[in-house]
This record gives sequence, structure tokens and C-alpha cells, in this order.
Amino acid sequence: MQALYALDEVERTARRRSSLKQIDARAKAIVTIVFLCTMLSMPIDRLSELMLFTIYPLLAARMGGMNYAAMVRNSLLVAPFAALIALPNIFYDRVPMFLVGELVITRGWISLVSIILRGVLSVQAVMVWIGSTGTYQSVRALQRLGMPSLFASQIFLTMRYIRLIIDQALQMRRARDARSFGRQSYPLRLWAMLVGELLLRSVKRGEAIGYAMAARGFESSMPAIALHYQDRWQRRDTLYTILCSTTLILIRILHLSERIF
Repeated sequence: MQALYALDEVERTARRRSSLKQIDARAKAIVTIVFLCTMLSMPIDRLSELMLFTIYPLLAARMGGMNYAAMVRNSLLVAPFAALIALPNIFYDRVPMFLVGELVITRGWISLVSIILRGVLSVQAVMVWIGSTGTYQSVRALQRLGMPSLFASQIFLTMRYIRLIIDQALQMRRARDARSFGRQSYPLRLWAMLVGELLLRSVKRGEAIGYAMAARGFESSMPAIALHYQDRWQRRDTLYTILCSTTLILIRILHLSERIF
């Protein structure tokens, strides 16, 4: 239920009137790509410079009327996965970086924090973009920027029908709870059966949807959007793209944290 609420919340946020909502979806997509490229290309040991990139999602969330604190909480869900990837660095990269009292901070710990921060900031940037644009318009923007129509179709259909999978999972949960007589814990074998059943139901529903779309003339790609439905690129979109992209590139190449601190 929480997953469905989260999906609906994204679309409700995208429909709110805000200064970021008025920016063309393609401009926001370009800025997001620039942000990801500049932020992820930052050397792994420059943690202070990486922290400067928190400015973009913070200001963009403010422009879009989004709750940045809630965005931070949601983006922290990716932190354990990023930490799992970077955990071996603690043991293999033992080069001393600086001292905190008598405690030696090695390059491995710096890389661990850096990788976690990169993952969190990446999720926040995508949340700002989709939260101020909407799923459908975001996919359309990528398609108009040159993404192959086949990829755009896969992304759109995944986002469109993921709620069906969640709905199937909720039905299975209600059926399990109705037959468990208040039981709180379940054996691993039962969880494996539930996951397998959910996979089979998803495949069956996907095949049914595929046959229905093929019967209506779908040819594995989203049709081009009509010209009179397209948003016109305006001067404010150019200014937004140039200002944000230039700022992000300057943060990347000028080492501003060394100059400030």
C-alpha cells in the first residue's frame, strides 16, 4: 500500500504549480544528465567538493515545491546497497588521508562515504526531475532528446504497469493473512513460493497485455507525439539549462571547496 501511495504522490507532486514545473521537461532532463556526469566523475577522494553538489537537488526541490527532508529520507534507501558495494575499500585501500585526534582516516573510508553520497545524490536528482515533470512527460522528453523509441517504450510500460504487480502482491498478502490466523513469522519456503507465484502472475499478465496491444496495432515503439501537444522551448528553458549546466561544470573543474575552505 505504501508503494502505491508513493507512486501516486509522485504524480500529484508533478501536477502542482511551481516555478520548476514551468520549465520544459527536456531542459530538466539535460540538467539532470549534466548533474549526474559531473557529480559521478568527481575524484573519489574529493569528498568536500562532492558535497557542493547537494546545492542542486536542494534548490531544485525548493523551486518545485517538494519536501526536501522527505526526499532525503527516501533517497537514503539506496545507502545500504551503495555501502555494500564500497565496503571492501575499507580493507584494501589503507592509504592514510588525515587524522582526527589519534584516529587515522584512510582512503577506504573516504571512498565509502563518497560512494554512498553519490548514490544518494543521484537518486535525489532523478526524484526532483520526475517529481516536477511526471513519469509520462519525463519519458516523452527523453524520446524527443533522441532516446530510441524502443527504450522509451520499455521505461514507460514498466512505470505504467508496475502498480499492477504491486496490486497482485497486495492480493496475495491479503490471502496469506486471511489463512494465517494471526501468525507473524513465516518460513523461508513459504516466501519462496509467494515470490514464485508473483513472478508467474506477472508473466501471465504481461503476456495478456502484450497480446491486447498487438491486437490494437502496437509495433514495439511509442508513437511520436503530435506537434500541437508538444511544449514549445522558450527563453526561460535556455536560461535554466545554461545557468544550471555552467554552474555544475564550474563546480567540477574549479575545485571550489579548496578555494572556499
